[in-house]
Amino acid sequence: MRKLFAFYFTLFTISTFAQTPASRIPYLSVSELRAGQADTARTVHITDDGKEGLFRYSATDVSSVDDSAMVIRSGSRRYLRVIRGAVNAKWFGAKGDGTTDDYSAIARAVAYVGKKSQSLFLPKGVYYLKLKASLALAAGVNMYGEAGTVLNLDTTTPVYTSFASNIGDNVTISNLEINRIVDRPFVFFMVQSFKGFTFRNLKINGNRARYANFYCHAFQMGVNNAGVSENVTIDSCSIMQTSYGLFMTNASTAVVKNVTVSNCMFDSNTSTDLEFNSPNGSFSSVSVDNCRFSNGRLFAVGFANVKSAKVKNCFFERYDKEPVHIEDYSEDISIESNSFKSCALNVYAYVQIISGSRRVRVSNNTFDASANAAATNVMSALAGGLGSTGGGRKVIPPRSISFLNNDVLLSSVVNGLYVEAVTNFTISGNKFRGPGGVTSGVFNGASNYAIRVYASQFGVISDNNIRGINSGISSPPNNVNGLSEGQVVSGNSFSDCLVGIAGYNLFPSTISQNTFTQCQFPMFTGAYSSGVPKNLVITGNSAIRCSNPFLIYNYVNVRATSAVTSGSDKTVSISPLPGVFPQGTVITFASGAVLTLTKAAAFQATKLTGNITVSNILANDTATVYRRYSSDVKQTQTVFKNIDDFYGRSGSTLIKEVHADYQVVGYEETIIITANAPTIKLPPAISWNTKEITVKNSSARNATVSHDGVKDTLKAGTSVGYRLNDAGSAYIKMN
Repeated sequence: MRKLFAFYFTLFTISTFAQTPASRIPYLSVSELRAGQADTARTVHITDDGKEGLFRYSATDVSSVDDSAMVIRSGSRRYLRVIRGAVNAKWFGAKGDGTTDDYSAIARAVAYVGKKSQSLFLPKGVYYLKLKASLALAAGVNMYGEAGTVLNLDTTTPVYTSFASNIGDNVTISNLEINRIVDRPFVFFMVQSFKGFTFRNLKINGNRARYANFYCHAFQMGVNNAGVSENVTIDSCSIMQTSYGLFMTNASTAVVKNVTVSNCMFDSNTSTDLEFNSPNGSFSSVSVDNCRFSNGRLFAVGFANVKSAKVKNCFFERYDKEPVHIEDYSEDISIESNSFKSCALNVYAYVQIISGSRRVRVSNNTFDASANAAATNVMSALAGGLGSTGGGRKVIPPRSISFLNNDVLLSSVVNGLYVEAVTNFTISGNKFRGPGGVTSGVFNGASNYAIRVYASQFGVISDNNIRGINSGISSPPNNVNGLSEGQVVSGNSFSDCLVGIAGYNLFPSTISQNTFTQCQFPMFTGAYSSGVPKNLVITGNSAIRCSNPFLIYNYVNVRATSAVTSGSDKTVSISPLPGVFPQGTVITFASGAVLTLTKAAAFQATKLTGNITVSNILANDTATVYRRYSSDVKQTQTVFKNIDDFYGRSGSTLIKEVHADYQVVGYEETIIITANAPTIKLPPAISWNTKEITVKNSSARNATVSHDGVKDTLKAGTSVGYRLNDAGSAYIKMN
């Protein structure tokens, strides 16, 4: 048996040895193959560094040019590379050594794969490219590298302006680190009018900090100035130290559809990171998701004449101007679930909406402006100037704007939300936190506001939570338009504010179901105004532990704290001003002195500046300034079913004084006595439509209710109702 096994083993060995010479693949260099050393072998393995691979003889190919990469000619025989997977740029002579100019080799590789819609692989290495023209990527080409694949781009001689562009559909570039290494004008990628251009896992560095004289943009859209580009994807890319990260020129009339930017990082770019700016063309269906934006000088994301766009789950930090800017009739824009920190460091706002934009929704975002040192707004919606937009459209205010469920942290100089001349707006469910507070009945904090609205129409401000801010909801002084027509301010809560709601020049509006806790002034209407509110309904509001009651009146008392001689441009020290005076206000003191303001005075101001005539202002001189909105005698306020525990603590009245041009046509209140059982003085006896006042003594002691020269005893734990007689001249005790 052993002899038989040995025989067969010997026979197998001889047979194998006999077949080897005929089947062995020659290992040759390119020069050896060209010299004919392959003999008649049909398959050759090339061993040259970077060009390794199998080449197979083709009996049918009699014309292909020997390019040392894909075709090698040996006499009349042509050997074609056997391709398994992607084409390798090193096959075409690219070195990747950081010093050899690899432009021509890579350009030849790009041209080759472009004919066959193949993939081009750039192995790990540093490729130096002295660009002579933009790499033109044909339809279906996929150019990619791996970890450590670096391209250093030199555009010095001659000057060309881009690295690569698409000349067909469905082009992909991925896994590359690309750097500009000279100070010349440059664009990394030119996106032409085709469908499907994907950029994935790219690191793009324009080196603007080092090369600051000339622009350097990452992605230019609409380069044909016409046509349609669709389905552009930028995913998991890093774009830093460029000018614009993405932009389209104002002159371009191109149409760009379906742009997705996701999982990207933008850092230290000198212009806008993503400028979807199309004043003469258009962008539509834009998505920016889960990106990080840092250290920008202009905008992070800008929209101009854009239809349908969303910015979601992004983080923005340290921007000189707006992280998000929306203008020029952009519509159907959503800014949702993003985080912002330390932005708008110099001007404007964190989110700015201007010039005819419509149907914009800003929702569920977090804003941290606690470190801002310069005054700014967090969110703004306003016309934003005069004249025409970049696209030649008339500048008009935005409309149909929503601010929903945002969480806002403010510094002492930052304001929350500003709305001007907007039609149809909603401000709901937001939280505003400021650094202020009320201690011993006095507000300590800055002069910022949470929400300010004026000259607008048909707005709802509801269910917002505001704490530690000078003015919770107000409209700016010195403006005849005031808050919106048809506005509803409802369900908001205020705590530790100087003023919860400050009603300047209110048009027909409703203030209802708001809660004020530990504010110095829960609500001012009338006096905290440049005129008298008009047709206002105040109902169902509650004030708890506030330093002052609801104040509804149309005059401001002024008291000078020191004497001042007559003359021009004088400064008068006063007790804190319980109102707002616009420039030009005339104040006549008891002494006869007349002060005409040359500067506006803010609420709680302690100095007035103006010209004093007639006589000198005396120490402790007083004046009463009545504020009238107009001569319209139909201006009315309906006040009913509000609850304020201040009455029970102090006995103050809600309405201080009423004049003929300032009517209250309904008053139905509950006065709650919670401690010390003081004397309650009922409001003035004037004509009401609704005539009932309820006084509830929740304290453990008896209280006194004073009205019309009568004092009624109200026992502990009981209530009493009052109404005016038919003549409206005296109160009648009802129970």
